[in-house]
Amino acid sequence: MPPKKKKAASLAGVAKSASDPKAKKKAAKNVAAKLKKKAKAASSTKELTDEGAKVVTVAEGADATAPPPEEPVVQEERVPTPEPTGPPPLPDPTTNPLGYARAVWADDCPHEVTKSDIVVTYSHYKTAFPCRNGVVRWPSIDEEYAISFIFKGDFAKRIRAYPTGVTTANSEKAPLLVLARGKKGVDDFGDADAALDEDYWLGLSSDFDGKYTLEVDEDTKAGLGVETRDGPLVLESSGGDLPLGQRKTEGCSCLFGNPCQDKYVCKDWNNRFDVAKKNGWKGHS
Repeated sequence: MPPKKKKAASLAGVAKSASDPKAKKKAAKNVAAKLKKKAKAASSTKELTDEGAKVVTVAEGADATAPPPEEPVVQEERVPTPEPTGPPPLPDPTTNPLGYARAVWADDCPHEVTKSDIVVTYSHYKTAFPCRNGVVRWPSIDEEYAISFIFKGDFAKRIRAYPTGVTTANSEKAPLLVLARGKKGVDDFGDADAALDEDYWLGLSSDFDGKYTLEVDEDTKAGLGVETRDGPLVLESSGGDLPLGQRKTEGCSCLFGNPCQDKYVCKDWNNRFDVAKKNGWKGHS
């Protein structure tokens, strides 16, 4: 069809629809459908807020009356816990005294320890013993004072901290140091050896104004390791007539710092001077 004729036909159709009620109704439906489609593609609604009314545009395919979606919750970034560096801390001496004592006296202790020599007295002997962080070892004391040589069996031992002015007469005013007991000592033959007991005392201080004193109670059943012609030498406990460490019967005086004069009562006559020196004898003056 020529262009002029096609245009004329189109104008004729429009004129017909304007005069034809059915055509007019159909055209109105088409217009309504197009408007609905556009409203679905992007519609707006009003919301009342504290700041007044605002227009919210809803995306295509969404319900304009539906509430807006919740904002996503931002998770806080977790910072990883740093790995501990350096050696593990020392055990707590109040709850694990043995573990603490072993740690500070270990040859490979990774911690810095305070080393000092502190005097622990026994009878009239006064010897300074090596300490680490205020911990002293029993074998060091026994090697010097030969306690396990004199006392046998399950003898009791303790160290008290005597403040200045406090004497053995009121020893209850002198607090006991903490005794941490480890393994029982055993010699090369598998026999019990008290000299090798893994025992420690904690709490010594080089700033203490008083004195630390070792006290030993005899095992009455086992007695002593020294015998005389009259039988085992017996020492009285602190509650007897004689103070601890004094002889009740004649015996080896080397053990008390005086070389024996009688070889028949001496425990080690040939070495009496060495034994006496080990127990406090200062030699001939």
